[in-house]
Formats: sequence, structure tokens, C-alpha cells
Amino acid sequence: MKFVLPPTVMSAVSLLFADFMALKSRLENPFAPHDGVLPEPPDIFNPILRFAVCSDIHNRNDRFCAMMDACYAYADAAAGYRKLDAVLIGGDFTNSGFYDEMVQFKAALDASLRRETVPILCIGNHEYFACKRRNETEYGTTEQKFRAVFGAEPDAVYQINGFTFLAASYDESGKHFFGREKRGFYRQALKTARLHSREKPIFVLQHPHPALTVYGSWYWADFTTGRLWRKTPNVVNFSGHSHYPMNDPRSIWQGSYTALGTGSLKYFEIEKELRCGFYGSVPDAAAQFYIVEADAKGSLMIRCYDLNTASFFGTPYYIDKPSDKGSYRYTYQNQRRADASPAFPPSPVFSLTQDCRGNHLLTFSVAADRFAVHDYKIKVQDILGRTVYSDSHLSEYYLLSRDSRYITVNLGRRLQKGREYTISVWACNCYYRLSKPMKKRFLVAE
Repeated sequence: MKFVLPPTVMSAVSLLFADFMALKSRLENPFAPHDGVLPEPPDIFNPILRFAVCSDIHNRNDRFCAMMDACYAYADAAAGYRKLDAVLIGGDFTNSGFYDEMVQFKAALDASLRRETVPILCIGNHEYFACKRRNETEYGTTEQKFRAVFGAEPDAVYQINGFTFLAASYDESGKHFFGREKRGFYRQALKTARLHSREKPIFVLQHPHPALTVYGSWYWADFTTGRLWRKTPNVVNFSGHSHYPMNDPRSIWQGSYTALGTGSLKYFEIEKELRCGFYGSVPDAAAQFYIVEADAKGSLMIRCYDLNTASFFGTPYYIDKPSDKGSYRYTYQNQRRADASPAFPPSPVFSLTQDCRGNHLLTFSVAADRFAVHDYKIKVQDILGRTVYSDSHLSEYYLLSRDSRYITVNLGRRLQKGREYTISVWACNCYYRLSKPMKKRFLVAE
């Protein structure tokens, strides 16, 4: 049997990490409120700027075009301002970085964007695969191909409706943002934007998450750029790379600035007990992006959209004063405090059956949480108290079209006929808090 730590031990380790992130949150921004109260979006919001944000398309140009259709439908139906001013694409728009892939994505841009919409792109690590891993240099370096196809610089500043946008791309390694000239360019862009307006947000686009900020940034992270952004509170940073779902409340982070994880338009990836590289039962089902609006004073309304269900999901993020660190409420500490332990319903379904192949299937009612139940921790013990099965089962909360009433877990053929087992299930939320266990004794049929 594969050895897996008991759920209580796994949860304790994860909670230590959550405590660390909460402490970091307090130290980084000690004046931010930590009362567990989150912003209520206003009923009336009058934007003067609207743009979409996505990343990690990986050649799913059909989904990108569908995303643009959804964005324009939303803008056209708006009561007042009806433009879509820009679309931000946070890298990995190709899968291998070949010239033909870039040309194909440029064709998708040209086919789906209206003249009013400015495309803003940065280079991700997958754009370097052709040159660095397969030695494909027929069309030049990644940067040369990018300039030739898109007619833009990898690092660039855009001014749209009085707001500054900064695209920050990987350097030639496809792994870092090294280079004194590159960092100097970013510093000057931020300085100029701050001189122009100390109140309005400065939108920064990069591929990897700044380290130890949003969900996924403890692995899929860059440790260099955050040192630049943290000196400018009105930075609103968008990043991808992890493919971690936007449904998770940790996908927004506020500390010394604001950061958001962008999900993916290709496939979901997710962590399991702080380990990366896990995929759900439908890994290619990712189709999430943001629609961002700003009003005249710089306040932000950020909405999450799911293409598979053609609907917005979650409560919109509302940031009244992006430049005021003392007003930040989407800190790790505050959101964690806003959440409570998940709970199972009073009379849950809890059953054990067997399929035609002899596998035992455990079915139980889902638990409820303010944000989301991240996973379920399951332990099976025999009558002597020995653990015969112990694992965490991802809840797939990011699949909005799933049947969300029950969870079924295949326990395999570990259970022997005619024997009794005690099965315990805990629900675990995104801040690693466990529910009270749901426990029942089962006699396996002969």
C-alpha cells in the first residue's frame, strides 16, 4: 500500500504554512484591516475603462476567440460605458513557441478583436521552448519572433484612457527577469506612472506569479519582480503560469500591492497538500478569465468569468482605493479570517458500494464553505485501528458545471469481504481548515 500521511498530520503541516502566510501578511501590511470583513461591491459602478485578462492559452485559440465574444457581449449590454479597451494576455499563448504558433495566435487576435481593443501581451516560458529546448532558430530568437509577428516589444508601456499598463516579459532564459536594463525599464515605467497619478492603479502583466502572493505562488513563482512592485502600492499585478483555478479565494492577494492569478484557458492544475502537478478528472476543462473595470477615481471592479458555463462566478472583487495599503481587505490574513471551517449537512449521504470490477466506491454529501471546499481527507481503518487507506481527494470545486451535491471516491480493492471498517471524512477549505469528521462503520458484504 502506498504510504500517505494521516489527514490530521497533513492538515497540521498545511496549517503551519497558512500561519506563515498570515504572519507574512501582517508584517507586510500591518495597517490593513484584519477583521474578516470583505468589500461589498456597489450597486452602481460607472467605468471609464474596461479590459479582459487571460493567460496560458496554449494554442486553444478557439477558446480565446470565444472569450472575446463573451467580453464584447458583456460590453455591448452595459448600461453606460460599452467599450472593451484592451485585452491582457499573460504569456504561454503558444504551446512550444514555434513561429507558426505565434502567427496562428496573431490571426486569432486579428479575427476576434475590434479596432477599439488594444492587445497587450507578455512572453511566457512556453514561448521559449522552440529555441531553447528544440534548437529551432530558423526565425530567430523568441524576442525576434515576437516583435516580427505582433509588432510589439516584449517589455512595453501602454497608456489607455489615462491608465498605465506595463507588460513584463521573461528574458532569454524563459525562467527569469534578469538584466539591469530590464529592471531599470520597469522602475522608470513605475516612476513615470506614479508621477502621472498617485491614486490610479498601475496594471502590470507578467507570466509567473510574484513569489508568496497569490494561490500557486509558492511553486510557480518568480522571486525577482516582486521586489520592484512592492515599492509601488498602486500596482495591480496579473500573472498566470500555475494554471491554478481562479475560484480559489487565494487567487487575489493584497500586501504591499495587489496581485491576481489568472487561471488558464487550456487546462487546470492544482496543488495537493502543498504539492503541485495534480490534475482533475477533466484537466482540459479550464476556461477562466477576468473582466476588469475602473472608474474615474481609479476604483476597480474585477469579475471572474467561466466560458464553460457562460457565466460570472463568485462575488466581484471591489477595490475602492488601489493605492491605499491601509484599506486593503483582500489580504491573506483578512480573507482567512473571513472564512470558517467547512461543515457537512445535518443528515448527509454516506454510503459504500461496489462496482462490477470489485472496486469499493465511497459516496458522501459535499460540505459547505464560504469560499470553497478544496479537498476531502479520507481515512479507512480496520477493527484493530490500523489504517488501510488514507488520502486527500480534490473536490473539483473549479468545475462549475459538475454535479455539486455528492462526491464519489474509488477506494480500490483494499477492503476485504466480511470485514468491518470505520471510514472518516474531513472537508478541508482553501485555508487548510478541517471540518468535524463524518464517521461511519461499514460491514463489507460477502
